[in-house]
Amino acid sequence: MKRFSPSLIATVVFLYLPLAVLVVFSFNSSPVMAFPLAGFTLDWYRSLAGNHAFINGFITSLLIASRSAFSPC
Repeated sequence: MKRFSPSLIATVVFLYLPLAVLVVFSFNSSPVMAFPLAGFTLDWYRSLAGNHAFINGFITSLLIASRSAFSPC
C-alpha cells in the first residue's frame, strides 16, 4: 500500500479546504459568512441563474474553451 507524504496531504488540504468552505456557505441563507449557519437556501443559485450578464459570459467562455480544446493543431 502506497503512503502519501504529510506535505502532500497538507498541500491538498491547503488548496481544497477554501473551496469546500465556499460550497458550504453557498447554501447559507445569511449574507454573512459566520457559524452557525442561518439556514439552508438555494436563493444564491437562483439569483445567479437569473443574472443574464453571468449567463452570457459563461456561454462565451464555454464556446471559446471548446473551440480552443477541439481545434486542429
